Amino acid sequence: MVITGSNQASFQELKHQLQTAFHMKDLGNLQYFLGLEVHSTPKGIFLHQHKYVTDLISMAGLQSSNLVDTPLEVNVKYHQDEGDLFPNSLLYRQLVGSFNYLTITRPNISFVVQQVSQFMDSPRHLHLAAVCRIVRYLLDTSQRGLFFPIGTVPKIDFL
Repeated sequence: MVITGSNQASFQELKHQLQTAFHMKDLGNLQYFLGLEVHSTPKGIFLHQHKYVTDLISMAGLQSSNLVDTPLEVNVKYHQDEGDLFPNSLLYRQLVGSFNYLTITRPNISFVVQQVSQFMDSPRHLHLAAVCRIVRYLLDTSQRGLFFPIGTVPKIDFL
């Protein structure tokens, strides 16, 4: 269970009530939760999924591939029936599903993930090339995530 709050007294009271009602163990400050890595600093909270990205790159088998600057080629449109069918549609679906979860901290890949998601039923080799490009983009940007600064005005920065 993750408990958070800005009022320390209320936080401690809630924690005490829960410990009275249930057997609980305090694990300290949140550092890792469901694939999200959490780093708290005096300036704010940084969320990223570096380990998740590393595992995704390994699943794709592209650890030593060439890097690309963008997750999507410029001026490319993908079509449902273009090219030969990719025989391992399970791998395609696993990678695209993993990308979808990654958009929690990487909103910059949302558009391209939506594009490749359209071909989950019968992916083609061309669609797999697009998925591999996303992985090659992630190779160079695996440390990026979202920063939530402490302050009075809510603002999110993508780092």
